[in-house]
Amino acid sequence: MNLGFEFILHIFGALMSFVVLQKLAKYIRWSENKVFCFIGKNSMSIYLFHQQIIYWLNGMINPHLHVVINFVTAIAISLLISMLMMKFKFTRALIGEK
Repeated sequence: MNLGFEFILHIFGALMSFVVLQKLAKYIRWSENKVFCFIGKNSMSIYLFHQQIIYWLNGMINPHLHVVINFVTAIAISLLISMLMMKFKFTRALIGEK
């Protein structure tokens, strides 16, 4: 019974996330927002680097602050690495960009 409840809870959470994001999309113009366009342009390299940064920060900070600090730090450092790598043709090719 516990396994079935957990499965249903995961499906409900995924559907709820989708519905909430769809409702937000009606009110916020994501494609016109400069911040989201910039992050979208660098999303692949952020994806590639964020896990290593999170792993590096693991255990260094208070577990209660871990979520917020890890999220902000991982995104900021990944974005910085991405911006540096996008400047050169060779490094752009390494992360799969044109």
